[in-house]
Amino acid sequence: MLACGNGLIGFYARLGYAGFGATRQLGSGPGAVSMLCDLFVRPQAHGSGCGRAMLARLWPGSGRRMTFSSLHAHALPLYASFGLDAWWPLLYLRGRADALAEPAGWRAVAADATEVAALELTWTGVDRSDDHRGWGRRPGGAGLLARRGD
Repeated sequence: MLACGNGLIGFYARLGYAGFGATRQLGSGPGAVSMLCDLFVRPQAHGSGCGRAMLARLWPGSGRRMTFSSLHAHALPLYASFGLDAWWPLLYLRGRADALAEPAGWRAVAADATEVAALELTWTGVDRSDDHRGWGRRPGGAGLLARRGD
């Protein structure tokens, strides 16, 4: 059984809660992109078609779709079958951040959500102003830009 609403879906099977997925639309009009935010399937339900059923419900039509890269080898062929592009890889780093040397000629500067969103719009063509404002309102949230030169 699938339960769906506003880009969020849950999948229930004989074993109970089998998985969930979520999408978020970025932008509007012809340039809009549907981003797969999450797709999780309980290990007991792997191979059952649960993930495919959730994606089919989250994306009933066509359109631009994207996700970040996944570490799960079984997810990548499923994502590709739905036309997803991994736009950039996620890097999983371990260690102390303060152990890294600051690159010569670069500096980090505070930036407000409007400035960061405007730069992202220029780079990607997608307006994520609401996201940047939301992240900035989180406890400890702040905009930051890396700048080279003076």
